[in-house]
Amino acid sequence: MEERRVDAIMGQGLGKGPLRSVPGFLEVLRVHQLDALYFDEEITELLFAKLTRIFSFFRADFLDVYKPEITGILHSVLFYLSVWSSDRTYGQLMQNLTYSDARVHTLGRGGVSTSPPTFLQKSLLFIFTVGLGWVVARFSRRAANENWADLPSDDWRCKAWHFVRRVESFVKILNLFNFIAFLYDGKYVTLTTRILRLRLVYLRAHQRPRFVNFDFLNRQLVWQGFMEFFIFLFPLINLASIGTTIKYALTRLFSASTSSLLDDPTSPASSHYPSSDLSPSLASLPLCPLCHDTLSTPHCADCGHTFCYYCLATARLEEPAFSCPLCATAVTSSRPLRP
Repeated sequence: MEERRVDAIMGQGLGKGPLRSVPGFLEVLRVHQLDALYFDEEITELLFAKLTRIFSFFRADFLDVYKPEITGILHSVLFYLSVWSSDRTYGQLMQNLTYSDARVHTLGRGGVSTSPPTFLQKSLLFIFTVGLGWVVARFSRRAANENWADLPSDDWRCKAWHFVRRVESFVKILNLFNFIAFLYDGKYVTLTTRILRLRLVYLRAHQRPRFVNFDFLNRQLVWQGFMEFFIFLFPLINLASIGTTIKYALTRLFSASTSSLLDDPTSPASSHYPSSDLSPSLASLPLCPLCHDTLSTPHCADCGHTFCYYCLATARLEEPAFSCPLCATAVTSSRPLRP
């Protein structure tokens, strides 16, 4: 079927022409083109991080001063080993993509073969991506170090600074429109490739990248998002206040039930706390709100409630912002209760 379609096109005398003359051949998935672009950025960042470790043994300001040159050399080496030598970057190779000259294609009985980029296209691509990138980085660094933006408005350096800023803003606007056009037609992922007429096509027309089921990865990302949210939320939760509130509620409940049992002379629980065994002063005092036992070395907190000295001291050591479990008032001091 493919040979018949190509033969039909060739029968019309179309040996060369624009790539759109062959419908459906250059329908490269947008996600593959974007993934290739992101892979190239990640590879560059990874290699630059390795280089920073090497230059860490130089003087402290060496990397900061010569960062544009180091980045330019790294991009030049990557460009020569990838695009200049094999017409594709490492990210494009991972996605089975390669650059092709969008102005020319060749039809044959075996199918459609694209034309590789010309020497001029490669040279201009190097100038636009690597050369201009280094020039802008070096200019911006020098202008920032010498405060060109704060110079008088009639100074040529101030004018150059504002001119470059306007050009950068204009290029960003063009990049935005180019990306919108790319989402619409899926042809040129960057503005530079659109200007140079460089299309990304599959390296092997009948061997597209296999589709991977991302269900497991999606679940992993969801759970990772939940974990990051909990890590962000957990420090905002006042566990001490929550613990004090729960302790206060349980203490009130326990105190109410214990008082009702002790007040009932027929209750078996009243035999565990005979008032005759206590001194008159201690017998009249309530139980310790912390240990729920008879007060030992009673101390009165500044809120007015009485605790065992050791219970109160231990609670304040464990929780500096200790609050009374009966009235939820912060306890800052205590005094011994004398008979």
